[in-house]
Amino acid sequence: MALNIGIDFGTSTLVVAKWNEEKNIAELTPHIVPSGYGNNEQIDNVVFYESDFEIILGKTALRKLSLTPENGVREIKRHLLNDEWSKVIYDEEKTTVDIMQDVFTYLEKKIRQIYGNEKIDNVVISVPYAFEQKERKKMEQAAMQSNLPVIGLIEEPVAAALSSGLFELLERNVKENILIFDLGGGTFDVTIFEAFIDDESKKHISVLNTDGDKYLGGANVDEIIKQKIIDHIQDREKYEKLSDEEKAIIESMSEYCHMNNLTFVH
Repeated sequence: MALNIGIDFGTSTLVVAKWNEEKNIAELTPHIVPSGYGNNEQIDNVVFYESDFEIILGKTALRKLSLTPENGVREIKRHLLNDEWSKVIYDEEKTTVDIMQDVFTYLEKKIRQIYGNEKIDNVVISVPYAFEQKERKKMEQAAMQSNLPVIGLIEEPVAAALSSGLFELLERNVKENILIFDLGGGTFDVTIFEAFIDDESKKHISVLNTDGDKYLGGANVDEIIKQKIIDHIQDREKYEKLSDEEKAIIESMSEYCHMNNLTFVH
């Protein structure tokens, strides 16, 4: 049976799925990253180099990166357009493609282990609609160099339309215009589709218009919240005027800020 894999390489998280031919659905691939934090089908897209040849991903990598930021990277996807970006890790200069290749190599090994060391037949990777050709090419290059047989890239809004159950609501041969908002960890896309199902139950999508911001996403929202927390806690008088509910919210965010190398003073 063919091993067909989909990879959502997000700015903040990674998700891997396998196409189940018998059920005709995509199933999330579990346990790629060992974790003591519960459900680990969605992986924090943070890479930490334990050595010059060994990496870890996920929440453990996030914690280690907060203590040793020089040995890892987060939000690597945001650096794809910058040809000048690189980071020296263990005396080796690594480009965005180098680091993404390390991540894809890690995923390729784990996927094969999970599915009985089967050969991966086909891989599709999602990308923001706003991605330029250079960014798409670098993403594909990194995956191909990791022995992943990439057969295509799919735009994230298109993937959302196909996987959301949208087509179950459409009448046959009736064209409808669909507006999709895709707010990710690092990008924000807005896309308008013309969608319909023909007499043979084939799905048709035609993009009418799209726009997006490659530097607006959940990571930016996190940064705003983080700064608000810092402002409140550093101003003791302002903090004391908060309601108990507001104080509880701030306290619940303290671990997040600690993981981002912040110091709290109460």
